[in-house]
Order: sequence, then structure tokens, then C-alpha cells
Amino acid sequence: MLAASIAAVAVAKPLRIVAPGAPIAPGERLQLGAAPPAGASEREFWTIVSGPGMVTRTGSYKAPYIVPAGGALAVVRLTRGPKETPITTTAELRLKAGSFSGADSCAGPDQERLPERGEYVPVDRLPDPVSTVLAEYPASARARGIVVSVVVSALVCRSGRVLDAEVAWPHGTNPDRELEKAAVAAALRYEFTPPTSGGQPIAVWVAIPFRFPPPP
Repeated sequence: MLAASIAAVAVAKPLRIVAPGAPIAPGERLQLGAAPPAGASEREFWTIVSGPGMVTRTGSYKAPYIVPAGGALAVVRLTRGPKETPITTTAELRLKAGSFSGADSCAGPDQERLPERGEYVPVDRLPDPVSTVLAEYPASARARGIVVSVVVSALVCRSGRVLDAEVAWPHGTNPDRELEKAAVAAALRYEFTPPTSGGQPIAVWVAIPFRFPPPP
């Protein structure tokens, strides 16, 4: 009888989001968690309820590049379970006031803010690479004989320099962090012609492919 009561309490334990207590810096990326952890067959879906930033379906949150004075709050929601009987919970993420290094001079004169990855931005001239860099092939990957292509999403500023970059791993892929760091480091050193919209320079995201091992 006692065992049954304990089991009932465990099942009834409320779902909560595990998030950092400290304010999140502009442009910072972090993986949100949940307690209790999801079961092997349970599906989870993350969304932004209100506030700035973006969150992926798997709970990876990225703060905006510029946070106004006084900071900001973003509210995220986690939905778990079947569509018919979902369980939901929300949490507030505190954002630290300030700007990601170089963000203040990145957006175009007519852009109110920097675009998020995947956001549509109309352009009349896409950025063309004028200076490219081969990604270093990590020794750990070489030892394992890894042969793979990686696509990096890079934020190209109105000047043509790259402000930020991240690897767009396909859903269900196990990321290789050493290859990811090598690809991102190379992408950050790329230079492009300035992208434009309506004749004005703007900031846009572009895709940069890398191959491991790199071509001779």
C-alpha cells in the first residue's frame, strides 16, 4: 500500500523547466532542460510565449544580439506528451542588458534589429564570399576517419563581415562538437560583399558548407 502511494506521488510530480538563474547575456545560446526528464517515448515541443530571442523545438534558446537597458524577460513554454492530453509548463528567462560584440554596427540602416537564423529577409543582392577559410580537420576526427559535410549558418553584417555562426545539424543527428567548433571558427573568418535590399546594405544569414576532411 505504501509503495503504491509513493508511486502515485512520483507520477503526480509537476513538470518544470530547468533554466539558469543568472541573467542570459546578449547572443548567448543555452540548452534548456526539464524535470522530471522525458521518457523514451514522450515527445516534447518548445515555443516562445512572449519576449525576445528564439527557441528550437528541442529547447535550445538563443538570446537576441541587443537587449535594451534594464534587461528583458522571455517566456518559454514546454509541451510534453500526446496531442490529446499534453502537459505544459512555462518559465521566465531573464536577459542581461547590453549587446553582442559588434552587433551595434551590423544591421542595415533600415533594419530595426538583426534577423534571427531562418528569418526571411528580402534582398536584391546576396553576399558573395571574397575571402574564404578552410576549416581545420580536428585530430580526433582524423583518428576516427570521419568523412562528413557540415553546413554553417552565418550572420553576414552590412559590412560583409561575419558576426556570428552556428552549425545547422539535421534533426536527429548526433552533433560532433570538435567538427562544429572547427567549422564555426572558419566561418567567422569569412568575408563577403555587403548584402543589399533596396540598394541599402543589410544583415542576412547565409549557409556556408564545409567538408571534412577538407579538399586538398
